[in-house]
Amino acid sequence: MKKFICLALAGVLSLAGCNSASNEAATPTEESKEPTMEVAEDAASYMVGVGASEHNKVEDFKDADHPGKLSLSTTVATVAVDSNDIIQFVQLDTFKADKKFDDKGMLDEDVAETNDLKSKKELGDNYGMRAASEIGKEWYEQAEAFEQFAVGKNINDLLEGKLSEDEDLKASCTMNVDGFVYALMAAYHTAQPFDGSLDSLKLVVEPTFSAKSADGDTNGTMSLYVSYKVEANGEDVAAGSHDGFAEFTSKGTVLELAE
Repeated sequence: MKKFICLALAGVLSLAGCNSASNEAATPTEESKEPTMEVAEDAASYMVGVGASEHNKVEDFKDADHPGKLSLSTTVATVAVDSNDIIQFVQLDTFKADKKFDDKGMLDEDVAETNDLKSKKELGDNYGMRAASEIGKEWYEQAEAFEQFAVGKNINDLLEGKLSEDEDLKASCTMNVDGFVYALMAAYHTAQPFDGSLDSLKLVVEPTFSAKSADGDTNGTMSLYVSYKVEANGEDVAAGSHDGFAEFTSKGTVLELAE
């Protein structure tokens, strides 16, 4: 079942070490180099792209009070910039899956392959951030505030800026926005010419999630595959995918994996 997110104008896993691992800051799925985009005088009205970043954390089983943990998280963003690299349109969302496992590599619950994983925006008030937020705002509210903040900014300034120190942003979004910025960077690197109306853009995202316990010599696995594209009037403008994956043993140990 595809998840459709209508964009508004306001807006894999590399596990290091066998004991525990986490990528503390979200990492982009596109090359992290200084973005540059030369635009000819007769270029399209906008450049539109879509990209993703990840923020994954894992822990080995320690004891009954500290089970093994797997957390796979993918943020998807789309961006439209004008000929001066000024952001005219941005929309983002995050899909996250969490699982626990014991010293035998048994998950709290196996999950057959499913497309029904809800994004943080889709969870809305049920995500549960409001009570812990110092400004009393849910995840989706803070994400939308970041989208509004990004519009009108030069893409390079946004990527280079110290957003954690921006007082305007802090008033409405206090959560870590590194994943948003890296996803926007990835989207910018894939941008394609676009002459249509930004109102016609639609982000189509399909997550595929599965989790299977370890069984003897067969390792357990957890996978979060996210395919995404931006459409305009039914035609693809830009597309991509990201594959988050974790593997663990029947001894409750996460394996070292390469991207």
